[in-house]
Amino acid sequence: PGTWSAQACEATYSGLDSPCPDPLMTALNTVYVESGLKQTGRMLAQPDFIACGLELMQHLCSEEHAGWSENDRPRALKSQGLQCAFLRNHLIRWVPRFCDHLATQTRHDFFRGIAWLTKGFILNETYRVAELMEWTRLTTEDFEDIS
Repeated sequence: PGTWSAQACEATYSGLDSPCPDPLMTALNTVYVESGLKQTGRMLAQPDFIACGLELMQHLCSEEHAGWSENDRPRALKSQGLQCAFLRNHLIRWVPRFCDHLATQTRHDFFRGIAWLTKGFILNETYRVAELMEWTRLTTEDFEDIS
């Protein structure tokens, strides 16, 4: 938007020295592989780019939905756990800062609105997924006690 040039990447907003340092790249690639998401050229080249992280979240949500729809509890819970971990270990640590930066630097209301929506989504989803995992754990324990 306009002349703003900051990159929407985890390394940029995490205060890391290089564009995508090896430990971060390794951690992100591990999550992508664990998720079963087919990595595109962009993911392989710049796994910390915001679009790659959001595509991963979309994939994990689809996998969770498929797991619940097919009564495949392990699949659903695995996807739920990966969502929670990725939000907690990656997205929540930098996306809200990026969105604040975008909202204050852009001259376009559209991009400001997208920044606010994205920030709100990440904040809400981080807490929602953690609460859902806790509820699922408690519900599972209740059913195991009954049987």
